[in-house]
Amino acid sequence: CWQPELSTLRFAGAGAREIAIIDDEVSLLSSLTHRVNDILRDPTGNPEIVDPRAIAEEVGTRLCGRALVGGTTGSVRIDPERMRSILENLLRNALESGGKEEEVAIEIGGGNGQVTIDVLDRGTGIPPMDRARVFDPFFTTKSRGSGIGLAICLRFITAARGSIDLQDRAGGGCRARVILPSTLPGPAPRSEA
Repeated sequence: CWQPELSTLRFAGAGAREIAIIDDEVSLLSSLTHRVNDILRDPTGNPEIVDPRAIAEEVGTRLCGRALVGGTTGSVRIDPERMRSILENLLRNALESGGKEEEVAIEIGGGNGQVTIDVLDRGTGIPPMDRARVFDPFFTTKSRGSGIGLAICLRFITAARGSIDLQDRAGGGCRARVILPSTLPGPAPRSEA
């Protein structure tokens, strides 16, 4: 079992920097492997009726130390882990957009049989020449990005009969808009495995 803390202590001094670099690269490869696995597995998962606001608050608190969520609540039928993955990918993109972290937000709305989830930032936006490719697997403009986060989002959202669109935000930045069919509130029947 790889234990970076112990190996760094054993090789203190000249080798510590190299071990730290190797440790970072191993972490990046592990993360990439996990994300490729997300693309390859069943995009539908085990759908349940979930409150996207509750999952957004959890993800926002974990990644930013605050809930970030405004707007109304609603329910959608989606695998909760897929919903969590969607929000994590979109929120990470917003945080890496070049804008201020405190200007990143999640807005949830509903109506006309839909739940809308907007992940908002005040970063640099998406260049027009990249818009057609942002959902392609492994396309990235980031120096440390894998380019599969938005591809994963698209796959999971489409499997839940929804859509995703990236738009310029008035005043600068980007609005990642996810639209999912709303459901009636209440517990979803769980199938026995």
